[in-house]
Amino acid sequence: MTHTKFINFCFSSIACALSLLFFFGSSEILRAQDAYAEGAEAMKEGDFRRAEQIFRQGLRRAPGDYTLMHLLAHSVMNQRRYREADSLLYEVVKTDSNQVGSYWYLGLSLEKQRKDSAALFQYKTYIRKTEKQNNPNAGVWLRAGSCYRRMLHDKGLNGNELDDMISSYNRYLQLNPTDPMGLQLAQFMEQVQQRRPANYAVRWVWNEQE
Repeated sequence: MTHTKFINFCFSSIACALSLLFFFGSSEILRAQDAYAEGAEAMKEGDFRRAEQIFRQGLRRAPGDYTLMHLLAHSVMNQRRYREADSLLYEVVKTDSNQVGSYWYLGLSLEKQRKDSAALFQYKTYIRKTEKQNNPNAGVWLRAGSCYRRMLHDKGLNGNELDDMISSYNRYLQLNPTDPMGLQLAQFMEQVQQRRPANYAVRWVWNEQE
């Protein structure tokens, strides 16, 4: 084989390898997207066990896909296997703390476990890490405000927390002004402002019935 033929052979081999890499890489992406769609349909139907199986199959084909890991955790938490879901999400955070979906799903899981303070921490982390995005997730502000609201019923809130709750709800309504719940949220915030103590050293507990 001449030097020129050898060089041409090397370039052909590299081109072939790159083509195969692109083909198989694209195939993995398509397989992951199939798992997203099929699993989402199962979730929509409330078949969380089937969704879990689909997402696990997707991860076998595309290991390390963070979106599939998040969706798998979501399907698992909806089967009330919270420890398993949380463990998976914390593992993603440990691997890549910039995968912001982890904080969203951890918030959802902790809310389901009635751990509002812990859920709020995750939502606020999500907010902090996504504050510069062009299309913010309005729902996270609603959930943060609702965590505060339940805490108000239970252990109470201090002045700063009350302000943060109202700010969270206002931000949600700013991002989602057509929500049918908007009037109820506005009325609730008005009642809080009217009833909150002017000065208090302890946490204010209000069950919205008084």
